[in-house]
Amino acid sequence: MHTNKVASSDAPRAASPSLSLASAEFTPQPASLPLSQQIYADQVAFLYRNSLVGFAVTLLAGALLAFSMHPQIAASVLLIWYAILVLITGMRFTLTYVYHWARPPANRARRWETLFLVGTAMAGLAWGSTIFVLYPADAVPYQVFLAMVLAGISAGAVAVFSARLAAYLAFAVPILLPAAVHFLAQGDSLHRILGVLTLLFLGGMMVTARNSERAFRTTLELRFDNRQLAEEIAERRRVQNELSASEERFRDFAESAADWFWEMDSDLRFTAISERFEDVAGVPREHLLRHGEPHFFAKYVEKPEELQGCLDLLFQRQAFDNLELTWTRPDQARRTFQLSAKPLYAPHGAFAGYRGVGRDVTEEHRKAKLLAYQAQHDALTGLVNRPEFTRRVEHAISRCQRDGTPCVVCYLDLDHFKLVNDTVGHAAGDELLKQIAGLFLGRIRARDTVSRLGGDEFSLLLEDCPLKNGIDLAESLVATLEDFRFRWEGRSFGVGASVGVVPIVSGDETVVQLLAQADLACYAAKDTGRNRVQVFRTEDSDLARRQDELHRVSELRDALENDQFCLYIQPIQALGSRSISHYEVLLRLQGRDHEIITPGSFIPAAERYGLMRELDRWVVRKTIMAAARGGLDNSDAALFVNLSGNSLDDDRLLRFIQENLNRAGVNAARIGFEITETTAVRHLSHAERLVQQLKSHGHCFALDDFGSGLSSFAYLKRLPVDFLKIDASFVRDMAQDATARAMVTAIKQIGQTLGIETIAEGVESENTLAALGELGVDYAQGYAVGKPIPLDQRQVMTTPNQA
Repeated sequence: MHTNKVASSDAPRAASPSLSLASAEFTPQPASLPLSQQIYADQVAFLYRNSLVGFAVTLLAGALLAFSMHPQIAASVLLIWYAILVLITGMRFTLTYVYHWARPPANRARRWETLFLVGTAMAGLAWGSTIFVLYPADAVPYQVFLAMVLAGISAGAVAVFSARLAAYLAFAVPILLPAAVHFLAQGDSLHRILGVLTLLFLGGMMVTARNSERAFRTTLELRFDNRQLAEEIAERRRVQNELSASEERFRDFAESAADWFWEMDSDLRFTAISERFEDVAGVPREHLLRHGEPHFFAKYVEKPEELQGCLDLLFQRQAFDNLELTWTRPDQARRTFQLSAKPLYAPHGAFAGYRGVGRDVTEEHRKAKLLAYQAQHDALTGLVNRPEFTRRVEHAISRCQRDGTPCVVCYLDLDHFKLVNDTVGHAAGDELLKQIAGLFLGRIRARDTVSRLGGDEFSLLLEDCPLKNGIDLAESLVATLEDFRFRWEGRSFGVGASVGVVPIVSGDETVVQLLAQADLACYAAKDTGRNRVQVFRTEDSDLARRQDELHRVSELRDALENDQFCLYIQPIQALGSRSISHYEVLLRLQGRDHEIITPGSFIPAAERYGLMRELDRWVVRKTIMAAARGGLDNSDAALFVNLSGNSLDDDRLLRFIQENLNRAGVNAARIGFEITETTAVRHLSHAERLVQQLKSHGHCFALDDFGSGLSSFAYLKRLPVDFLKIDASFVRDMAQDATARAMVTAIKQIGQTLGIETIAEGVESENTLAALGELGVDYAQGYAVGKPIPLDQRQVMTTPNQA
């Protein structure tokens, strides 16, 4: 383990050689190698590390020697010798560079030491050759100088090769041994002394080099031991840090799950409480520890059922969770605590007490109560909302069924509330609703419920209240609102209310049924003059009719959601060419038994309860989709869609039409629109704007049932329509009734004067077709031309229907 760490930490120092052992770069060591082999590998690494210094010393010393011997030795000889020395040094440098680049593993240290020793021996031979090549025969001082230079080179090499004795011997022996032999061979006493001294010096250097190697190995061993010790210390510190971190994590987790910890002995007296208890409870821990609390739970658990359950668990020495306590701090602030604990047992099995945690859940309880209140009350007025009102009515129905307690449900709809919203804004409307809610709360009994269902609609539940008393209370509320004046920014408004009342008499009623009946009675009160009370009675025929309408409205909504409507088309024939030029799109409803229901059965209910805009949009969208699919024999024929009066002031209708046309890729000229004359006159300004907008986008327009509301034709100047559809009541009788024929003729002349083409509706015979042709009417529509057929069949004829 330690060798790998050394290798990774020393790697960046590969390009910075040094003579010191501390800075040596050691070869990466496999952790499985024996210590002796690891030390050996580090010795070889040190040799390569320090050899860079030896190269520099060799080249410098060689240059100085050549310069010093120049007077005695020929320059060519010195130059050749020095060149050889430089060549050998270059080879050794290359070997060292390759070693540092390759960073060989420790198990190849022997091969790299052999290469190093070869290079070192070659360098030693180069220096040892000086005793023969550079030796001055007759100059004793130069001979002594040469001997000293060789001795100095050998002495200096001890430091460079201190890691390995073999490396020093490979360098020093080829230098000094030839010199000693050469001196001894001269025969005179001086040279013999030099030879003996050289041998003695070589022996002394060998001893020094051996001691250096031993010291180096000892240092490495100590270094490995120290490194291992340091790693053990680091590992122990790491384990301690992990333990500390683990303890801190546990403490954080525990504190996030609990505010304090506690322990009790077998007598249920507190023996330990953590410090955070003081912050939460507002009293020192000694408040419990010093005096003890053998009846702690009975003292602070307020809910009897929870206390009994806790005492049972304590008696049975069982664990308990989230037991709620009510604690009063010294500052009189009431807090809610939750305790959880598990029993402790001694080694021999005896009960030893409890250990547990405590949490302050006061804020959670406050938020839970707030959420519960918000879920049951209207955000604006603070009154009970629809879901909570429904729940209370269900409870009242159950009471009535159980013990016959009479109750009354009232439905209130404010009169003239929209005037306040439209005149002074929604902020004023909101304030008005809050003031009215306050008025209602001030008039009802404590056991009664007043609810805001939404918008300006309210409901009341009067419990334990006979019908007569309920009517009296409802009338008193109406009277209170009559006397009430709402003031806003210097303006004063009066507000009234229409009230529907329905009793709970049998307990067999449902909430939906009661609210629907109260709603019906409320609308009946509005229709009979507003600001009054209407009681729902099943024998009331008008209310029964309204109930049927409500049922029909529910069916219409389901039909819209489930696509249960369908479209029929009826052809319109050009009387001149007898070809089909247009089709009127007719809406039908598919009944539950697959019967086809005509508009007269459901349009009145849709108009009364505000569904006509949705129906108009459904027809427009489906008609455009059908035009995109094609299938009509006359691909240029326009499909005319009827628009209700509710759609005339729909600011988003034009955009809706354009989006569907663009999505389907249908030309605007393929879709025309119709409105009835009475609708156009009643909503003239809206009709004028919508007709102009639609025509500007390429649509054509027809005025339907023209003549049925005939009083003045002045409005026609404001409506740029393309067609006048003559009301069927005139067309049907024109063959026998001269007045009807005159009306048709007059309408034809009016259209001709204004440049508007005419379409006769309700044409049921060939005689009527012929008569219309004689009068110059442009188009005809009716059974004589073609009966309505489903649009999705797309079997449309271009000639009159013979059926």
